[in-house]
Amino acid sequence: MKPARIVSLVIGSLLALVGFGLLAGGGILGWALATQRDDAGYFTTSNQQFMTDSYALTSDKIDLGDPGPDGFGDWANAMVRVRVDSAGSDEVFVGIAREADVEAFLAGVPHDDITTTSRFGNSSNAEYRRENVDGTFIPAQPATQTFWVAQASGIGTRGITWHVESGSWAILVMNANGTPNVTANVQFGGQVDYLVPIAIGLALAGFLLLAVGAVLIVVGVARPHARDGALVPSSTTGASLVPVVPITAAAYPLRLEGHLDPSLSRWQWLVKWFLAIPQLIIVAFLTATWGFGQRDGAGFLVSGGLLGLLVFVAALILLFTGRYPPRLHDLVVGINRWIYRVIVYAALMTDQYPPFHLDQGSFEPLPAHSGRSE
Repeated sequence: MKPARIVSLVIGSLLALVGFGLLAGGGILGWALATQRDDAGYFTTSNQQFMTDSYALTSDKIDLGDPGPDGFGDWANAMVRVRVDSAGSDEVFVGIAREADVEAFLAGVPHDDITTTSRFGNSSNAEYRRENVDGTFIPAQPATQTFWVAQASGIGTRGITWHVESGSWAILVMNANGTPNVTANVQFGGQVDYLVPIAIGLALAGFLLLAVGAVLIVVGVARPHARDGALVPSSTTGASLVPVVPITAAAYPLRLEGHLDPSLSRWQWLVKWFLAIPQLIIVAFLTATWGFGQRDGAGFLVSGGLLGLLVFVAALILLFTGRYPPRLHDLVVGINRWIYRVIVYAALMTDQYPPFHLDQGSFEPLPAHSGRSE
């Protein structure tokens, strides 16, 4: 294979891989936008209960960057929604304000800062950090303060929406009358206007890169089709031509030969592993273990990738029929040939770049050093 074709294959494979990732990302984001938002266009969490025997619950610091063109809040054009259910007969208060204002309001007041939240199935968990443990102050009623950028209070479900701004912020939940023992069910939601054009842009960029990569791959692998007895290159350089010879009936069913390349390049090892990336991706797909199922649910593994799956199917067919389907046999042989060629190349045992095609079945290019059939 000529160096230009190798470069075309490598670049095309990398472009196709990146393009596939972008296209998949755009597709997943588009699916989420179409199916995972509520009627108001918000992505929402499920309700999670938080409780404390102190006077208030606060979020950990929400840092949205310094004000200015580089701050997240000044370019994201995002909305945040917080819904709180009092989970009882007491009126609940929820508000968003600058972190410094919230800290000043709760100075000397025992309260809990929510540090982490997690959810597994139908159960949820939260970790708290007690602030002002030895504090003795009783907070004022939060609704009387003027620093809130969004607030709501009352019995039942109460909600606030806030247009995101740069700065450090905090969310506070407490009883509206300022008494201790706070219990509330909280749901968070978010909305970002740029997600739709981002999804479209990812999909278009991915499609374009995938198309360009496919063209480069086709250019790299395009070659004349060989028939029995036809002359084909015996190496990537195409320096010598040998006939494609079928395996004779008397040949042993399996034979693996290896020969040291007497003319290994002194410099190609510097780039071989880079050039082998597209080949290794294919080999990983052919041989890697596949897992199906959820992390916390039922699942199963397919060991050996596509090759392992094909061999398993062949074993079942052999068990019940006593026959190995010829086409399945040819495909398995071709995959194994491809894998061993990539291993030899990646192990720096040869300078010959593996071809991007399957030599299937009973036909194998005759080695240049031997007059025997394989």
